[in-house]
Amino acid sequence: MPKTDGNKLITPDIVPVKSNSRVISGFGFFNIWVGMAVIIATFQIGGNGIDSMSIWEVASAIFVANLMIAIIASLSGDIGIEHGLSFATYLRAPFGIAGVHLPAVSRGIVASVWFGIQTYLGAIALNALFAKMTGFDSWLTWYLLFAVVQIINTAMGIKAIDKLAIVAAPSIIVISIWILFKMMGMAEAKGINIATYHGTAHTTSWFLIMVANMGFWSALAVDIPNLTRYVKAPMGEKGWFKRNWSSFWPHITALPFVQTFMGIIGAVSVLGANNWNPIEVIQGTASGWSYVILLIMVILAQWSTNTASNLIPAALTFVNAGASIRMSMVTGIVLAGVIGTIVQPWSILDQLFTYLATMVPFYLLLPVLSSVITM
Repeated sequence: MPKTDGNKLITPDIVPVKSNSRVISGFGFFNIWVGMAVIIATFQIGGNGIDSMSIWEVASAIFVANLMIAIIASLSGDIGIEHGLSFATYLRAPFGIAGVHLPAVSRGIVASVWFGIQTYLGAIALNALFAKMTGFDSWLTWYLLFAVVQIINTAMGIKAIDKLAIVAAPSIIVISIWILFKMMGMAEAKGINIATYHGTAHTTSWFLIMVANMGFWSALAVDIPNLTRYVKAPMGEKGWFKRNWSSFWPHITALPFVQTFMGIIGAVSVLGANNWNPIEVIQGTASGWSYVILLIMVILAQWSTNTASNLIPAALTFVNAGASIRMSMVTGIVLAGVIGTIVQPWSILDQLFTYLATMVPFYLLLPVLSSVITM
């Protein structure tokens, strides 16, 4: 454990991660990104888009949004790769030790909210599974249990998250492909040609779909050093691409392609069943092992997303803000879980599209407000 010599601005959890403490390979980071990128709420983005455009326009809007986010994340992630610094720690340089808390803690709160949303989706899946098997029906019970399991997993450290991703990533991809073919079959049964279909409604646009999808990752794009600080990289390497290769290729492959794939599934689900959520559609028709496998995918998707992209970033911002009182990483993780629950994420999910559309301008304004604090 690194020594902090009584400095009230530093805790062991936010000091730079040294080369010998970095445990994530490029392939491991790819797996983590696959797990993070499978957000079931992306189905809704694709489903909303197909009402007003073609599947190709929906896919291109989501792909462009996530490619832009991936490039931004690759650039900002260099701080973690080169110096081993967390998001909140390196923001002390431009914003000061007081001004840093507005962008950092705000990001922590947003990440906590996403933790709640993802946990709620996982709890709904768990409740559906066990209600069918045992008759016990209480999503709140499963929400609390699922939240505790995720908090414990995250508190075990980045290596535990890496091990989860090794199992979750391939499982999620295989099950997602199965879901897509299931939805395509339903659309074809209705006589809909997915490749040539074009929605006639005017409820959304290509640009709105793109911006809303950027809202998923606008926060993680800037605080990705919280994860890249654990990625193995050649120390002292001056070339940007050589130094960041293990971070760069997972960014530009896993995020754009996996998110686009999820959006396409949501769009095809609307065409086949008039419901953007294929999980709900298949739940109503599946039985036996197909039902169990489907819900396992939902649970793994929420779990793998929450640990890496929500709990770790949130906890590190809280630890940075609580350095003077020696807040530990475990305390920060628990605090993130509490905040994510008290905001009632099930209510936010009902207004998800509006919530996402506010994320990008919100993060554009934070640097300005933070700068004012330092004046």
